[in-house]
Amino acid sequence: MNFLSKHESGEFYLLGVSMLADGRYQVCGCYLWPDGSWRTHGVDIACATKQDALKECRRLLRVKKAKKGFSPTALDELPEKASEHLKVDLDRYVSHEEMWAIIRKSKRERYVEFDILTGLGDRFDAGIEYLSYVVMDEPELYDVMDNFGNSCRCHQSRFSRIEPTERAISLGVTSP
Repeated sequence: MNFLSKHESGEFYLLGVSMLADGRYQVCGCYLWPDGSWRTHGVDIACATKQDALKECRRLLRVKKAKKGFSPTALDELPEKASEHLKVDLDRYVSHEEMWAIIRKSKRERYVEFDILTGLGDRFDAGIEYLSYVVMDEPELYDVMDNFGNSCRCHQSRFSRIEPTERAISLGVTSP
């Protein structure tokens, strides 16, 4: 998350909010020349919550406007050269725990095609590729997403084909 102010001289004051490893939020500020190159460091303030960090940004922007003459401006006015100083959008941030969960789930992904549809003909079609996940405790079982988006646990003997997905292959899975 980023906030930008511009001085009448053309200089910029850029505030960015990022997340620290311990889950707190950090407000970083820097001054940039009119061409977007680094001028000097501003502030580094750690905050307990995202709301506290945003409140601190609003306070700093008010101070810069009142004391230094910087006026809030749109980020699209920032020169290309300054893009390296921008912070990642916090609304798209994925924690380490969430990322590991995504990786673990991706390793279990498989494409399957049914060979035996006995009792499942209303939920699945023969010759159609379905997304499934290997059951962790029982590797011969798969949770398969049916035609209605619901999960159904099936034994591997029902499938004519089992292949790792592209994501699973990219994580090193080479066999069903």
